[in-house]
Amino acid sequence: IADAPDATADAIRLGVVRRGMTSEQVRAAFGGRPTSVVKFAVRGQVSELWVYRDHGVAIEFSRRGPEADSIAVEISELAAP
Repeated sequence: IADAPDATADAIRLGVVRRGMTSEQVRAAFGGRPTSVVKFAVRGQVSELWVYRDHGVAIEFSRRGPEADSIAVEISELAAP
């Protein structure tokens, strides 16, 4: 991700996900697609919940409008099985 700020670029290189990252930055940090995705929309706001089982986290993304970037707004640890 060439245009990422230095702290975000460092996080991506280290495989760390942070709130405020775009969905593209999260995929770059974790090296691929999530295990599962749930999408839902309410009053013009689209949210997605991405689950990365191998990393033990669920990430909630939010965006307003079809052209907006999806931004990580919440990162939660998955419960142990």
